[in-house]
Amino acid sequence: MKLVFFVDVDNTLLNNDQIKVEIKASLTRILGKQEAKHFWQHHDSFREYAKLVDFPNITRTYCAEINEKACSVVVGNIFNGIEFSQSLYPQALEAIIHLKTLGSAFVFSEGDMIYQRRKIEKSGIAEVVDRVFLFEHKLDHLDEIIAQFQGDRFIFIDDRDDKLLEIKQRIPSALTIVVCQGHYVKEDCPANHSADFVVGSVAELRQFSQKTFLPLKTAW
Repeated sequence: MKLVFFVDVDNTLLNNDQIKVEIKASLTRILGKQEAKHFWQHHDSFREYAKLVDFPNITRTYCAEINEKACSVVVGNIFNGIEFSQSLYPQALEAIIHLKTLGSAFVFSEGDMIYQRRKIEKSGIAEVVDRVFLFEHKLDHLDEIIAQFQGDRFIFIDDRDDKLLEIKQRIPSALTIVVCQGHYVKEDCPANHSADFVVGSVAELRQFSQKTFLPLKTAW
């Protein structure tokens, strides 16, 4: 039985909380405190409406409102200049490389098609996985992704316990691993989770072996 790993990106492989702090600091430095606050109001409104973060669209709506010609270039340069590789969690890429010795490893991520893809590519993640599956709302596409790998053993890795719980409800045979990183982590994560496995960091994925994920043989 072939193992197929689907790995989340934000706060699983990449410290997205750290990136957001850097973006906030850059916006405040370049736009000033008041205009940076104005930008984040657009961010929050868009996220509430669309249920995702889409910085290119957020930037466009913000710049259209303030009607400043250089705005899109100035703000866009903040996002273009982020060194995403510096925000990888320790041994994140090594963990993916290890998973590939056990089976296939894919990114299963969500967000906008421009900034999120750039994040995955510039961080080096895209180079080490077998393929990137990126959607605005990834669980809307769960069935079509799984249909491509019928008969395999699916393992989903994410920092969000709620996402993993929904996956488990829809695909009971799937295995889930919650990574206790990022602001979505439940209090007392190692004890308070619904996943099949729990790790304190993405680096701990290197400790898993093929036998961990194979079904136990029944003794007759």
